[in-house]
Amino acid sequence: MLLLSLLLACAGCGGVSLPATAQQSAYPLPSYFPDPKAQALALAAEYGNVKEVRRLMKEEHVDPDVIFSTDGYPLLIAMVWVISPGFPRH
Repeated sequence: MLLLSLLLACAGCGGVSLPATAQQSAYPLPSYFPDPKAQALALAAEYGNVKEVRRLMKEEHVDPDVIFSTDGYPLLIAMVWVISPGFPRH
């Protein structure tokens, strides 16, 4: 949880916080995460929307530690990719 909060803080630096419905990802989230709740969490994290991330995790029980992409990567690592352009991608 601490790591996710730190990643969100960095991702949101200088970013615009729009309502989740008005936001669109720069990434094809449905092809990575078929589950709509996982997509919502990834989108909220991409925009640094800490309130929405907390809501999804606490109220919707979306756990980034147990959700994996179609390539087998955990949802949490996707957020590292978003804020770290030098992070190796395969």
